[in-house]
Amino acid sequence: MMVQLVSFSSKKPARPVCKRRILFSILLVLCFIGVFPRQASATQASNSTFLASENRYFTVYYREENVRLAAILSADSDSFARRFCGELGLRKPARPIPVYIDPSNKGKSEVFPSPRWVNGFFEPGKRIIVIKTARQLGRGAESEILTVFRHEAVHAILHDNIPRIPRWLDEGLAQSFSRGFTINDGRTLLGLPVKHFRQLMHESAFQKESTAKLAYPLSCGLVSYLRELGRPPLTVFLKRLKNMDMETAFDSAYGIHMSFFFYMFLENYLSRYTLLNLIVSDEGLFGLMTLLAVVLLLVQKVRNRRKLRRLGEEDEEEYKVEVEVEPEPEPEPEAEFKFGQRDD
Repeated sequence: MMVQLVSFSSKKPARPVCKRRILFSILLVLCFIGVFPRQASATQASNSTFLASENRYFTVYYREENVRLAAILSADSDSFARRFCGELGLRKPARPIPVYIDPSNKGKSEVFPSPRWVNGFFEPGKRIIVIKTARQLGRGAESEILTVFRHEAVHAILHDNIPRIPRWLDEGLAQSFSRGFTINDGRTLLGLPVKHFRQLMHESAFQKESTAKLAYPLSCGLVSYLRELGRPPLTVFLKRLKNMDMETAFDSAYGIHMSFFFYMFLENYLSRYTLLNLIVSDEGLFGLMTLLAVVLLLVQKVRNRRKLRRLGEEDEEEYKVEVEVEPEPEPEPEAEFKFGQRDD
């Protein structure tokens, strides 16, 4: 009897390769090959629509119709970067930051579309600044383009130096170095309880319209007060933010707790914007004197007009008295003519 030995292999038989998987893999490869060149070509196409004005720290991209705005930015950009970095002890941009002047035009010629209420923005991922201007809102673009640029330039420089900077400090520095803390901001914050300060300094407070109208003025006011307290502690605070959390960095730089700083801000800074303090301040007295001078000029102008009118009336009366109206001579009666009488 013969015994047939059958050997069993531990390897499983190879499955036939599915055609769908092969097609899917080919499509994926084609997509990857096709997407990146398209992105590059789109970027080249967008850059080709702009002219460039190269500076040391910023490169301004603009169209021909915005050459005046580009000249304004180019004249101010490098000096502002030196001034801002010099005051805060920050590192200047190692390579130029692209700045695109791309006014809103209902999406017709925009390369970077955005909502109509946006005047400009900074994209940290792409490291670009986009200036939209407010031409579509009926205001002059030249008057505010520097304000918008400085605001976004502060964001760009800060993110180059401190990538994880707190939002309130980021926005506060941008507001303080662009348009500053206004009287309207101070009047808005009057009466705001100190216990709400920390809530308004949180990231989420800047994303809601109901809280953003208080978060932005508060951050600007806090930073403006920090600048008044002196340059050295502010530069130390910014440097230590790179390696410390906000509370520890603030305590080590200023020697006080942030909660106590809030009360200092309320008593020493916001109190200036009460109505009485505004009146007795140097700016208030100057404004009051200017207003009084304008009122006096208007009163004097009215009095002069009345005097001129009265003098004119008196002259007319004197003229009527002096000038006598002579009566016209009566015509002589004609001689009566009788029929048959000769006229000698």
